[in-house]
Amino acid sequence: MAHVYREVHTVHPVVRDEPDYFAEAPLETGASTAEQIVYFLGGVAMVLLSLRFLLMILAANTGSVFSRLIYNVTQPLVAPFYGLFNYHPVYGSSRFEFETLIAIFVYGLVAIGIAELIALFDRRRYAD
Repeated sequence: MAHVYREVHTVHPVVRDEPDYFAEAPLETGASTAEQIVYFLGGVAMVLLSLRFLLMILAANTGSVFSRLIYNVTQPLVAPFYGLFNYHPVYGSSRFEFETLIAIFVYGLVAIGIAELIALFDRRRYAD
């Protein structure tokens, strides 16, 4: 019987000198948190307005608690845009509500603008 010779290799762990990214991270500023809050609130408004648009185009039943809640919550957000197309809201009938689409666009731009202003002032504060 022949002996099989096997070479034994020892495996040594590789130690790398990698920087500790968590230790070198800059301290969190209030501006980035403020930016996140602005983006969150803008996103919530846009989601609610998108739901309103969908419910309006599908002529959702106004007897439903959910559709009434969405209509009531988003009414103040869409109201400034009603005069653009001579429209008075009629719930329960299908309508492509351009005012809601414009509101989604405007509030999205406003949220981005406010967040960018916060970021700009934050950069100026720490640049000096």
